[in-house]
Amino acid sequence: IDYAISDKANVAANANTMVRWGRQGFTKQHAMEFAARLPYQEMKEVLDLIGQVELSLADEAVLKTRPHPPTMHLDAMEYDLVGPYFEQDGAIVFPHGFNKVERESEVKLLSEWGTGGPVDVPVKMDEVFPNGPEIDWDNIQQRVDEAVRAMEYGMLPSIRFSPREPTWVKDEHPEMLNAGGQFMPFDIDHPMAKELIYKMVTAFMSKMPNDYPVMYKIGNEISYPLTVSTALGDDWLIGKASITELGWDKFAVYLKNQYGTIEALNECWGSDFEDFDSAAHAPLNFSETARYYDACRFNEHRVFEFYKGMRDIIKSTYPEALVHLNIAGGKMFSGSLNEKTYLNGESRNISDYLSGVNVEQFNELTDIVAFDTAAMRLPPHKYLHPYHDITKYSFDWMGLAMIYDFMRSTSQGKLLHENELHAQQTVGNRDDRLPAEHLRCVQWVQFALGMGMNRIWLWARDGDEQAHDHARALYCSTTQFPSMVNVYLLTGVELSAIGPEIAAIAQSTKPIAILFSDASAILDVEYLDTQMATYEALCFSGQGLDFITEEQIRNGELENYDMVVVAGARNVEDSTIEGLNEYLTAGGKLLRVGVGTLSQNQWGHPRGSFEGGVTLTFESMDDLHASIQKALAEMSMLPELQVVKKGSNDTLGLFHRSAELNGERLLFIANFGSQSTPVEVKDGGAKIESALDTLTGQQEDLSDLVLEPWEVRLWKIQ
Repeated sequence: IDYAISDKANVAANANTMVRWGRQGFTKQHAMEFAARLPYQEMKEVLDLIGQVELSLADEAVLKTRPHPPTMHLDAMEYDLVGPYFEQDGAIVFPHGFNKVERESEVKLLSEWGTGGPVDVPVKMDEVFPNGPEIDWDNIQQRVDEAVRAMEYGMLPSIRFSPREPTWVKDEHPEMLNAGGQFMPFDIDHPMAKELIYKMVTAFMSKMPNDYPVMYKIGNEISYPLTVSTALGDDWLIGKASITELGWDKFAVYLKNQYGTIEALNECWGSDFEDFDSAAHAPLNFSETARYYDACRFNEHRVFEFYKGMRDIIKSTYPEALVHLNIAGGKMFSGSLNEKTYLNGESRNISDYLSGVNVEQFNELTDIVAFDTAAMRLPPHKYLHPYHDITKYSFDWMGLAMIYDFMRSTSQGKLLHENELHAQQTVGNRDDRLPAEHLRCVQWVQFALGMGMNRIWLWARDGDEQAHDHARALYCSTTQFPSMVNVYLLTGVELSAIGPEIAAIAQSTKPIAILFSDASAILDVEYLDTQMATYEALCFSGQGLDFITEEQIRNGELENYDMVVVAGARNVEDSTIEGLNEYLTAGGKLLRVGVGTLSQNQWGHPRGSFEGGVTLTFESMDDLHASIQKALAEMSMLPELQVVKKGSNDTLGLFHRSAELNGERLLFIANFGSQSTPVEVKDGGAKIESALDTLTGQQEDLSDLVLEPWEVRLWKIQ
């Protein structure tokens, strides 16, 4: 209500702020219309919700499903689950909430709502070292006190180490700022930069009590492209390379450790360098594939080692600390994006993958697997892959589903933490007329995929709107939309009521694994495009999907799957070929999509042809989907329970997964399509006429079922 009153009094100022920020391309007229409508929309939603609350107060069943305080037992959650909660002293802390919660008043409010957290506690370098390398212990204690207060409210503190550069560093040590990364202004290879960051972490840990679950965030959306010209997406904001001569010196050492002799390096690279120093410092060129691959792998190595140092400091003080690092989820999948980049005059399409971040390594390092997702309603600025027609769908579901499947597959059973759920808005794209059904659908799907605790982005309107530039308040605040807050929390209540059923879907067997190749992602943009197209087609087959990495193949994990899909991966290691041969010999099924798969090693050197498996090629998304459905049927890989468009075998847009629980079969479905869709539910090819709705407990007639966009169901099939 306060925001609505303020917004009504500041229409012109709000419109000017929107135009000035300009990330969404508002015209002056559009901004004025939006700003004038905003306060009335806010008040209308408040009044609508008050009416809903009045109705709910008379409904005992609704009251019984209220969110539970985090210190109470949740009987429905007592099952074996790697999911969105922590157990302590026989109680459950359920950390399901909002991003950017910092102020105590908000912490108190959300504690009363029973969200459980997390609460952001930022530890900022420019405040810890305001005047020089001496620590401001009062600031450290202030942040510790904030974390303790969050604990006292029953919330989960998330300590966020923020390397904001102090003014004195800019003045006295500008060389520390010659390189950087996403949300990292420093050259991570500079000894003093590393010393200051590690010193900040050590100081905080020396004062922080360790008798309660606490999350420690050591990085956010980290990205370290080798050069500015290999930066796409948000990376262009970095504005500088991530590596200086200090880093290239380390590259020389890395190469010596990898090859042993310069002769071995020259043989692999097809070069004639005299020593490792000259090899490491020579300008990069895309056409020199082997050298470029090694440079990218070294970049992954040095970035990993830097953050491992932060993690080790925390763990040495408190071994039970819950360390996480937020991964920008789409970077390991985004393909050509219709852009090009340049190195030494060489031009080629390039992916967003070249960020110096090996996700699998970081998932092994941390205690919580944290990442961002984007599930916006038809974002106009997003091009996922050249074959993808987003207008077929009601929302950008691939920015949710594909990331969940990959992060879960490489999580080693750790808790998934969706650090930023961009279902309502991103920085550059927001939807002020978002249907409640959209947010409900997104939450159901994310729980069915991985049971991750999630925080919707963005909760807060920053500070005093009249005293600060409040562009975020206008563009990115969940509190601007009471109806979204309401549906977000109520869907959490809804899901908690059927926790065991949702968990069964999330933990169901995944019979199909898609090969993810780090080498192919580095060297071959077409691989990423083909992989995304293949995932899009497979996702609607009704089978649960995993990804499998080359490291996991070396560890013998192929035997966990009935089928492996190689989608466009040309560059793989010899150990992967050996693993696939053994898998095929043991009776495994292999589906290959695209031309030239498995034809080169990680340095781009050709190998002999690989003959195993069934190979598909395609020209369009519809063609690929039909071909994959046919191949799955011929290889006996379709599930017993299937949801198809009425009168056909087409499943595109109908996301569905099945599982068993206590001897009963469950079927989950969500309509990702943009249109109302008549559907049929089949059991081994035979049409099912009715099923039990798990939420209502009522038998539902399926004979003339029509699913609306975003509509979800979870049935028990007799």
